[in-house]
Amino acid sequence: MIDDFLRSKVRLFEGFDPGKLGEIVEGSQVEAYAPGERIAHAGDEVMFLGVVLEGEVIATVEDDDGARELGRFAAGDTFGEVALMSGEAVLADLTVVSACRVMLVPLTLFQSHVMAEPRAVQQISRTIGERFRTVMADPAKAAAMVRKEDADGLLTLKSERPECILILNCGSS
Repeated sequence: MIDDFLRSKVRLFEGFDPGKLGEIVEGSQVEAYAPGERIAHAGDEVMFLGVVLEGEVIATVEDDDGARELGRFAAGDTFGEVALMSGEAVLADLTVVSACRVMLVPLTLFQSHVMAEPRAVQQISRTIGERFRTVMADPAKAAAMVRKEDADGLLTLKSERPECILILNCGSS
């Protein structure tokens, strides 16, 4: 039953081999959450990919005005991709809005099964890009996400050693 839902409603799992998808379902946990419960806190290390099976989850960050909404996840949506792909901590608090069930795919299965599928990696890249475009379109959200007064420093490169970047603009051809 969960396999059918994942194949038909979760873009990440479209076209997955039924055997691999079965292994993902079997090795994952399905958790029920009540409204107001936190699935993850900003700054937490994430060891799973979340798949919303039912209900709604909201991603928020704290700023001077309180909690600022970055996005919402409904049935069929996934979360945790940015943290899993970057190895960084979760950027936002993930809080349950309406009673929900979430499938938690452990990091080991994410790496061995999901990351081994080129279409899944492409879908994760699209999802991350869409989310960042949505946040960057609203300067207040962007600033809240990086916990700065403004978002000017969001794209600042940071390195342990000084670096130079050479950019060659060869026109449109």
